[in-house]
Amino acid sequence: MIQNKEQIINYFKSGIKETDNLKIGIEHEKFLFDNKNNRRIDYNSILKMFDQLYEFGWKPIYEKTNIIGLTKDDKSITLEPGNQIELSGAKLNNIHEACAESHEYLFELKQVIEKLNFKIISAGFDPISKLSDIPNNPKQRYEVMTKDMPEGGSLSLDMMYRTCGTQLNVDYVSEQDFTKKFKLSNYLTPINIALFANSSVLEKKDSGYFSYRSHAWQQTSRGGLPEFFLEDFNFEKYADFAMNMSLLFLQRDGKYISSINNPEGLSLFEITRQAYREGYLEEQNVQELVQKLKQNEKGNYTFRQGEEAEANDWRALYKAKDDIEAEIAAREDIKIQVKDLTGADVTDREANLIYNRMQANKESVFDAAQAANINLRDAQLKAVAINAQDTSTRVGNDELFSREADEELKLAQDDFDLDGDLAEQEQVYLALKDQGELTTENLEIEAQFVEIDQVSNAAAEAADRAARCVAS
Repeated sequence: MIQNKEQIINYFKSGIKETDNLKIGIEHEKFLFDNKNNRRIDYNSILKMFDQLYEFGWKPIYEKTNIIGLTKDDKSITLEPGNQIELSGAKLNNIHEACAESHEYLFELKQVIEKLNFKIISAGFDPISKLSDIPNNPKQRYEVMTKDMPEGGSLSLDMMYRTCGTQLNVDYVSEQDFTKKFKLSNYLTPINIALFANSSVLEKKDSGYFSYRSHAWQQTSRGGLPEFFLEDFNFEKYADFAMNMSLLFLQRDGKYISSINNPEGLSLFEITRQAYREGYLEEQNVQELVQKLKQNEKGNYTFRQGEEAEANDWRALYKAKDDIEAEIAAREDIKIQVKDLTGADVTDREANLIYNRMQANKESVFDAAQAANINLRDAQLKAVAINAQDTSTRVGNDELFSREADEELKLAQDDFDLDGDLAEQEQVYLALKDQGELTTENLEIEAQFVEIDQVSNAAAEAADRAARCVAS
């Protein structure tokens, strides 16, 4: 997880290459149509095509049980939202190698599509299909994008389902080289659009644009060419841009989820603050954020247009720093309490969840943990079993064992206020003890008898004492 701006800057620094090791990479997308009806092919047809490409050494890429692409050597074929296919080429030494890679890929692709009676159209915008006629695929992130992106641009879905493009990736030897190449490539963008425009047709009619693809991208959420891209753009400025850009989606536990039900998405600043509140962010990262805000408020950094709302979030974070520091202290106290009671180590996130439950509902540590789906019972029983094994070596005779077990069981019974099923478990416990069949392996029954997550600290201590005495 990205927790501070330096991580983004360091990512760019890690991309610096030696002059004799510079690489280029090409990505290009294609539309696929069924020759029988001139309609875009669906996901089942994509799978048939992939199946034929296996003969050329391609291997499937899975998302859960769905095949969403192919890979071979250092390159891959991936699916766009409307089943456009994209070759993401390998890192190559020069344009000649890139040309040879494309020729080999297109040769393989043509062998397959001729068998299946498909055809390729290389254009910036689908000249035939209506948006409503284009089939989708089960790639998870596209579901979120299809739902959320129209909020930020009226032609966002046209970009996703009806455009194709070619991208060029180049290396850099220093931050200065990065700045020069980034600035030059952005200045060349409108010239390239004019030179290679090939998307004037929209649904079999003249669109009124030489490049309708460019028009669609300018009406797309997060699309277009920001004016400050034409400035001298270094690693830190790119990191600032990335952290202030609304997030398109979040990926958590293998799932793509909308940016917290916010139509415009949440910025990385907002996510960072929320991440701390949920315990995903460590204390030192919060302190780093506070220090950066101090610099902002001293005038050492001027917010760009559109960043003022983010500045307000930073100010709120700074003003709440006393509360934050109190939460950090409380979180550490929770971790100590859990360790003392159960012997378990909980993470910062788990401690935060327990703390928030305790504050909101006035719950005990164990109740809050249970409500937050944090299992402390197993850790407690493990600690009890270890104590019982240790105690068993010190218990010298049956008479002493019986007397101590009875006394500690009575203490536990008084503390737990047993009834119903718990009382029945107590009888099982006593019967097994009388028959001499209760050993450390039988502590599972004691676990049912002792409802650890529903008792006070005193009761937990009594349970611990009783369990130590039942060891034989």
